[in-house]
Amino acid sequence: MKNLFKYVLPGLLMSVTCFADKAKLLLTDLDALQARVDIIQQARKEILVEYFSVWNDEQSVGGFALLQKAAQKGIKVKVIMDSLSNRVPRALISALQMHSYGPDGEQNLQIKVYNPLSLNLAKATHRDHSKMLIVDNHIMISGGRNVGDKYFGFNKVRNYKDADVIVAGQIVDTARENFMKVWNSQITEVSRLYESDPEKLAENACAYVRNDNGDCENLRQNAIAEYKKQISRIDQSVLKITDLSDDTEGLITNTGKDWTTVMTECDDIEFMSHEPEFLVTKKTNTLTTQLKNKVLAAQKEVLIVSPYLIPTAGLHEVFRNLLDRGIVVKVITNSLRSTDNLFAQAGYRAEKQKMTEMGLEIYEYNGPNTMHAKMAILDRSAVLIGTYNLDPRSMNLNREIAFAITGNKEINAQFLDQYTSVMADSTLVAKDKVALNTEKDFEGVSSSKKFLLKAIGFILPLIKDQI
Repeated sequence: MKNLFKYVLPGLLMSVTCFADKAKLLLTDLDALQARVDIIQQARKEILVEYFSVWNDEQSVGGFALLQKAAQKGIKVKVIMDSLSNRVPRALISALQMHSYGPDGEQNLQIKVYNPLSLNLAKATHRDHSKMLIVDNHIMISGGRNVGDKYFGFNKVRNYKDADVIVAGQIVDTARENFMKVWNSQITEVSRLYESDPEKLAENACAYVRNDNGDCENLRQNAIAEYKKQISRIDQSVLKITDLSDDTEGLITNTGKDWTTVMTECDDIEFMSHEPEFLVTKKTNTLTTQLKNKVLAAQKEVLIVSPYLIPTAGLHEVFRNLLDRGIVVKVITNSLRSTDNLFAQAGYRAEKQKMTEMGLEIYEYNGPNTMHAKMAILDRSAVLIGTYNLDPRSMNLNREIAFAITGNKEINAQFLDQYTSVMADSTLVAKDKVALNTEKDFEGVSSSKKFLLKAIGFILPLIKDQI
């Protein structure tokens, strides 16, 4: 028995330490992209992907190419995309699935869409706004970035200033379980490919169609041509990825980098989400309650970054509670110049005076890009990061996820450095219950943007719960 305590128990304690949750913020575009490439290429068994917005551009196709190569090696790949917000052509989905068979002949890449559009209009606005990449139930990335060039600094017009977190350890199991509940629920369905369905592309697909004057065959040939185009895009992307070197915009492949070596242990990491098996409503918006309780536990200071700031009655109540207790509350959000969402900006402006009179300290990011990170730090000791915006959609309509990270000095320092940097590029517009710098409100804003904002103002009362 003495030997049991002397040798076995310390070994067990050491094994627990090995599985301690670790994390690191990914604040630069290059780190965020390189980390994704690395963990996908290092996958051995499983890759789970869930994103709100997936674009039909070079970065998106490159990501799919990496997933296809993984599937061809025998790795199980599952992808969930929001049915309304993704721009992925059906022909591309068909091409991916028809060329993702592993060495054993199994089709290893499956794609589902969240809440497909139907005649039930009441359900149509409920979207999947979460963002997750989970590999081997061991390591994952989540945060504000979707999939597309503008989320990694490649867009020639405007990019997003964003933030993700890379996490490893036992907490990933909680996130995986959450993903699988969505995957297995009735909310998600296999993507409907219509004319790009493999059976309709088959040589005999029109054999039994009568008196259509060749319309079926014409449609089939057009669909085949589009399918081949998408195959070519994937092949070209694979070649480009294979040829990447240190000279290719800083991104390299097959690095072998172990990201856990640059992550630091945390006292606690908590994964939170709305109830995964159901569409989000005021009854199932559990994440809103979880975040509210976290923020209300603050004792001195709450620093927030949110691209959209449209307080509901519940958020007003949270702000009042904090301010009445003498807690400093500072929020950075987008200005009219930097915003990508005029509907959200109209909602923010309708509530701006109330927030000013309440005593919030508000900063508006000047750009030239768009702020897209969703983060907060409480008492400079606990960081909240995820997909949740401070708007009615995140509170009551969208599927959202978030992490609460405590006891990690490096992450706290990362956040504060980023916050200071963004604040330096922002304008103080409210402090001590006084509106400031109002003369700069429309600086650098085009006439068309001003006109559209004013027009949206007329219909705002009708759509305020949908923005």
